[in-house]
Amino acid sequence: APGVDLQALSVECREPGACLGGSINGIAFDMLAGGNFQGGGLPMIPGFGQQPGFPQQPTPGFGQPQQPGFGQQPGFGMPGMGLMPGAITGLGGTCEFVGQCTGPQTVTLQSNRFELSCAEMGVCSGLALTLNVPPGGVIDTIEAFRFEAPLAAQGATITINSAGGFFANPVEISRIICEVGQSCSGLTISAPGVDLQALSVECREPGACLGGSIN
Repeated sequence: APGVDLQALSVECREPGACLGGSINGIAFDMLAGGNFQGGGLPMIPGFGQQPGFPQQPTPGFGQPQQPGFGQQPGFGMPGMGLMPGAITGLGGTCEFVGQCTGPQTVTLQSNRFELSCAEMGVCSGLALTLNVPPGGVIDTIEAFRFEAPLAAQGATITINSAGGFFANPVEISRIICEVGQSCSGLTISAPGVDLQALSVECREPGACLGGSIN
């Protein structure tokens, strides 16, 4: 608002973080709130005198949006970012928020310690995950799939593709863990060519494994 007198402006941040990321004429709302403003269009930090004409540079985290990697993840209030970052990588992942682990996702395994955890109700609902095992025989184990809440994987499918077909080194799944009642309900795992002899399926409460299947 160039040319507008801001001296009479009242900025009311009625809850913690309410004004975070807002600004007017380059001055963060947090700086204007609570009387922390001195006439002349310059912010004033309490206890730190400032001469007119030498504007104080705002500190990241105090009313200014931060760059990813400095205390704030993309997708959590960052302007212009998506709602939620993906959680599943070639090393595994923990799904804790609805929207992290849903819909089609394709991942190439990067470790023999891959572990996927669906930790809250419905967080992996509708997930269509394809895990590709790279050729070369370096990856021969999937550590675990964990489902820790009711309906955590309702309608989810996990497909494991082992590259190399008949001549590929066999890939083993170590554990499938269904923690509570109905936590594996509606889950389908398709693992053609995967060796199931070493697989341990742990149904830790009555009905925990009900409705889940593999191959």
